[in-house]
Amino acid sequence: MRDEPTVDDLLEAARESLLEHVLPRMPDNARLEVLMIANALAIARRVSAAGAAPLCSELRDLEAVYGLAPNTDLHGSDPDAKLHELNVQLARDIRCGKFDRPHAGHETVASLLWNVTLDKLRECRPKMLRTEGIE
Repeated sequence: MRDEPTVDDLLEAARESLLEHVLPRMPDNARLEVLMIANALAIARRVSAAGAAPLCSELRDLEAVYGLAPNTDLHGSDPDAKLHELNVQLARDIRCGKFDRPHAGHETVASLLWNVTLDKLRECRPKMLRTEGIE
């Protein structure tokens, strides 16, 4: 167990301090940079909160696309390397048209890409999702 304050607490405090105390004192030509830093801190909070769940879900979906047995024990392996390897293969297969026909896994790949896109937007652009009525 980690001590208090948590990583999320620290990121939130840094962002609040930046927006409440630093931003008002910044000249107009530096305000955009401060807002970009505050946005980066908000993204870091969401990534931290999500943990490994989005990556594990993506890995399971990619394993399903390729008919691989799910890797239930990720402790002894490198899930990032496996995820990268499968994404490289997926990109190659998409470029070659492997999933263009519906019976060739088209729906499975489309669902995977939609879910990955939603996960990325939840971390980086949640307001955009809410504006579009997507949760």
